[in-house]
Amino acid sequence: PLSPPNVAHGSAPATPPQRAYWIQRTLREAIYGRVKYAVVLRRRQGATVGVNTSSVAEWEVTDEKCAVKEMSWNHIRREQDRLAEDPIKEVSA
Repeated sequence: PLSPPNVAHGSAPATPPQRAYWIQRTLREAIYGRVKYAVVLRRRQGATVGVNTSSVAEWEVTDEKCAVKEMSWNHIRREQDRLAEDPIKEVSA
C-alpha cells in the first residue's frame, strides 16, 4: 500500500503500524526544525498490509489531534554544542 508523503507512522519492522499521523500544517518554526499539526489515523479493521488494493482505504481518520516535532539531524549535529537546548534529551523524555 502507498502512503501519501504527509502521513507518518512508526512501528517494529515485523508489526504493521496501528496508528499514523496525517500532517496538516506547520504550527511553529523551532530551533532544530518545526512543529506540525496532525490528525491521528487508525488502521482500518481487516486492512491488508502489502496487497495492492487501490479501492480499499487502509486508514481511517479519528477525532484525535496532535503536534509532531520535525527535526533535522544535520542541524542537530551542527548546532549541538552551541545552544542550551538538547534535542536528544527532549526526544527521549
